[in-house]
Amino acid sequence: MGWFWLLLIPGVPALLCMGRISVRLTYDDGGFKYKLSFAGLTIPLDRKSARRGRRPRRPIEKTAKPPPLSPGDIPSLIGPALESAGRIANRCRVRRLRVRYIVGGKKDPAKAALRSGQAWAAGSAFFTMAGEVFKVSPNAPALIVDCDFDAQEDTLTADVLLSWRLGSLLAAGLRLVWAYVTSRRGGNLPPVRNT
Repeated sequence: MGWFWLLLIPGVPALLCMGRISVRLTYDDGGFKYKLSFAGLTIPLDRKSARRGRRPRRPIEKTAKPPPLSPGDIPSLIGPALESAGRIANRCRVRRLRVRYIVGGKKDPAKAALRSGQAWAAGSAFFTMAGEVFKVSPNAPALIVDCDFDAQEDTLTADVLLSWRLGSLLAAGLRLVWAYVTSRRGGNLPPVRNT
């Protein structure tokens, strides 16, 4: 029975770190909507849905606290922060990237057709760059550019699903925290004297 616990205690966190955290971003006429999901649980992150059903908060008196970062710490954290951001971007997997842009052309159909071609070229360039920076699933990208000669205005809808392994996000965060702690230690040590 003791072997069971020896395998279970490190095994459960290891399995959780292998799980994927997904962020879904959608945009339409109503604005942006965000959803975070992990292990089958979905949490809407947009402000409108998050505030429904909650009581209004009482104002909290704020006390003056010392800033967690001093101006001397910031230059030493720029390198680790950029490294962590690069690791997070490299570990990102784009599972869905769908953009639909309908050009309205009731006023001037010729200009609408030209704008449609320009939007197609810009969208194709963006999708190519996204494929080089992120790991994009083969069936993820979809770009639809079309003209609607009966519509007055353009419409844009987008649906993006990004996912990361929890372990890679934790590792990048721990590297940044470690850099902060070591910079704080280095800042508190007395200067070395050359004799």
